[in-house]
Amino acid sequence: MTGKDRVVTLCCDELEKLIEKACEKAVQRAFHDLGLRNDEPQLVDEARADFMFIRKWRRAVEGAAAKVGGAIILAIVAGALGILWLGFQLAVTAKTGVPTR
Repeated sequence: MTGKDRVVTLCCDELEKLIEKACEKAVQRAFHDLGLRNDEPQLVDEARADFMFIRKWRRAVEGAAAKVGGAIILAIVAGALGILWLGFQLAVTAKTGVPTR
């Protein structure tokens, strides 16, 4: 038997530590591939601050988009009401022959 072909017996604690270490290494490798270094606490804090800034920026953009959407709806409703008012004025003028203004 070679070194890779042998059977190893592990207790639950040892297996849990082995899995935890493998998971930490995989996550660290994934972060590194994304350009996020997490080997120093300062770098983790900077990445956290970057994500918080992105979240604030996204919320601000969503808020602005909602306000612009509301303004567009308001303009459409005001335009429709204006058209209805002009139509009413024309109907009254046509029926009575007297201009409303």
